[in-house]
Amino acid sequence: MILTLAVILCMVFLKAPSYSIFMIGCVIALLVNYPGAKLQNRVIRSHFGSAIMMTFTILAAGMFLGILEDSQIMNHMANVLASVIPQSMGQFLPLIIGVLSVPLTLLFGTDSYFYGLLPVLTGVGNKFGADPVHIGMAMAVCRNGAAFMSPVVPAAFLGTGLAGVEIKDHIKTCFFWIWGVSIVSLISGLLLGVLHIA
Repeated sequence: MILTLAVILCMVFLKAPSYSIFMIGCVIALLVNYPGAKLQNRVIRSHFGSAIMMTFTILAAGMFLGILEDSQIMNHMANVLASVIPQSMGQFLPLIIGVLSVPLTLLFGTDSYFYGLLPVLTGVGNKFGADPVHIGMAMAVCRNGAAFMSPVVPAAFLGTGLAGVEIKDHIKTCFFWIWGVSIVSLISGLLLGVLHIA
């Protein structure tokens, strides 16, 4: 418990990279909990297979996202999506984006969602008097529940891999539940006056 707290405090207050802090914490945990090189090697080997699988999974997901983002495919996806929305519906853009946030999360990574899609949609919304702040809030609030269900978020692969669950099964089980929670959040925001439509 003390070691975990120390690792968290070091991550917050030190300027060292988080992976270095985790590695040092791992070494200390091994030395304290498993005295002797033989026992430490046995513990490392027992977790080696799943650790390597997660490493390759995250590497592959990173390559996939890098190709989509650096080739501008995600930006083109954002432009196509913006062009599909009828001009007459522009004033309801925060509402539309709030409802579609969960399905969009499955298509866009975090960076492309907020840095690629958000500027495009706020530009579209400006033409119809939709407040960019409310578009941003609808995108953030309604999307966050689905962040760790998306196949383009490496952390989702890490979590499902550690749990021994296939990402497709995770999505099938959670999708409609999370989408429902997202829509409840949107309706709550509208009723409480946090979100407005033009």
